[in-house]
Amino acid sequence: MTRQAALPALLLLLVLTGCGGREAPDIPDGVQTGQTVSGTVRYAFGNTVGPQRLCDYYLDPGRGVSVFINYPDYGRSDGDGTAELIRQTAYNGWTMEALTERPHTSVTVDYEVTRCDMAYFSAAFLFFYVTQGGAYPSSSEYAVTIDRRTDEPVRLSGLLDLSGPEDLARLIPETFTALGNRSDQPSLEELADLCADSPAWNEGGGFYLTEDSLCLIVSDGRYDYVLEAPLASLPLLTEP
Repeated sequence: MTRQAALPALLLLLVLTGCGGREAPDIPDGVQTGQTVSGTVRYAFGNTVGPQRLCDYYLDPGRGVSVFINYPDYGRSDGDGTAELIRQTAYNGWTMEALTERPHTSVTVDYEVTRCDMAYFSAAFLFFYVTQGGAYPSSSEYAVTIDRRTDEPVRLSGLLDLSGPEDLARLIPETFTALGNRSDQPSLEELADLCADSPAWNEGGGFYLTEDSLCLIVSDGRYDYVLEAPLASLPLLTEP
């Protein structure tokens, strides 16, 4: 079954709760109230499709800093490269040190596992960042897809039988549907132009898979937009 606009719903949840709708990790025994703490916890439940949830956290009450980076456990042993790739994808190019530099800042990364079967593992992430006194919160959407048969990351160039992003852009107005209902959302033709100039063709963070669809994440520099197309309507290099 196709998932509809999962990340916009997550964004609303983050705004309302401040920590992705999850309880904060348990503070280790012996830590005094107000003391800075950090670490990684594993929740006893998964997210949508099976894999357990991990959370890297950093709490500094004195500086008003809280960071919760949630990501799925790929189910491999410690040190596995694919598991680390998923964790690094959750950070979206940041480090914990960089995320905790500014006082009075709250950062949450949440996710949804959109596909998990014998062929593919795919997860979509939502990064939410807010600083007290800032003009407005910022957010971004990104994803990772793994070929379960090889444990290698999947790129659009290795998934679609197209010569490049320009061919994909030509498909967008006739094949894809925009998820969400933003009143100022660009037209499919405008989003296709953005996709044609996007580096996501040879990278792994600009799309995710569901059981029966491909979802593209297209950015105009201010907002991220998600476009969905049935896998059956796309020229695929391998079986979906």
